[in-house]
Amino acid sequence: MYVPEDRSYMTVDEYLEFEAKSKVRHEYLDGQLFAMTGASLRHNLIGNNLNFVLMNHLKGGRCRSFTFDVKVRIDSLNTFYYPDILVSCTPLDGNLAFLKTPVLIVEILSPSTAAIDRREKLMAYAQIETLKEYALIHQKQKRVELLKKNLQHFDKPEVYMKDSLVLNSMAVGPLTVRIDEIYKDVDWDEPGDPDDALGLYVRETAGELAW
Repeated sequence: MYVPEDRSYMTVDEYLEFEAKSKVRHEYLDGQLFAMTGASLRHNLIGNNLNFVLMNHLKGGRCRSFTFDVKVRIDSLNTFYYPDILVSCTPLDGNLAFLKTPVLIVEILSPSTAAIDRREKLMAYAQIETLKEYALIHQKQKRVELLKKNLQHFDKPEVYMKDSLVLNSMAVGPLTVRIDEIYKDVDWDEPGDPDDALGLYVRETAGELAW
């Protein structure tokens, strides 16, 4: 869930300094901060499941996967986001607190963020030159939507519910992931949140739906 911060405009340097000391993560949109609340257990489990598969696939290569606490910077929008998972295949600068060249970004949908992930972030991530694929993972059902980037636009999503998900964005070659692997150990009998496809929280900067 996102909570607008009642703060005056921050420069990038001020934001990075503030964020390094903050106990709460904040996304940065051209000077404005938005606080992020913690993820649910199911959200975390799904993200860790997929990241485990990614790490095994990337082992020994030049690509690396990161989860939850690593920012991506979009220079053209003066913006920083925290994707749930991202993969980068360029050399890492250990002095930086963010990445700029992901080839794959994954967001796990929740009621409070689904609209942002489908609108605002969809358009923002399209501005990342290196990005090739953007995946949206549902929490209430086994459903993954994969969008492939074509120049500065995404194609209509490919929907995976039973078949294996195939990711082609990484330098080491294609990765085939069984949908059941992504949802391993998820207890579907636990009380769930409202349908994650119906996120209602929309930031003022969000644009129009892309599909």
